[in-house]
Amino acid sequence: MTHHRTKIREAVVDLLKGATSAGMNVFPSRIGPLWNMPLPLILIYLRDETVSPISSLPKPRERKPQLAIEVRANAADETAEATLDSIAAEIEQIMDANPRLRGTVQSSGFQSTEMDLSAIGDKPIAAARLTYGVTYEE
Repeated sequence: MTHHRTKIREAVVDLLKGATSAGMNVFPSRIGPLWNMPLPLILIYLRDETVSPISSLPKPRERKPQLAIEVRANAADETAEATLDSIAAEIEQIMDANPRLRGTVQSSGFQSTEMDLSAIGDKPIAAARLTYGVTYEE
């Protein structure tokens, strides 16, 4: 049986793939051979999740994970920050229009953006991580 977090990641990939300036470079994980992937790209993953019982029974439970949508661009390109800003705006528009993430969650809401600069091997990477709070029941 597919875990609900997997369904959420897959739904977000489906929403974003081909719908932003990152094109088809949208992946449901932050793990993999990213050093040779064309940039820009988008990574979808879930971070911390709180769980609360809805009743005195073991289930159902309300789950509230943090959904991360990370955009990566080539930091050696002088337009890297503009690329991140543009793709972030595209993502926000798509996510605002789809708050239930294709029926996988009860709600989602934009919370924050973090900007970062790092390197994968000798490749400088600029990144923007958009964080959404999502709620679903299990």
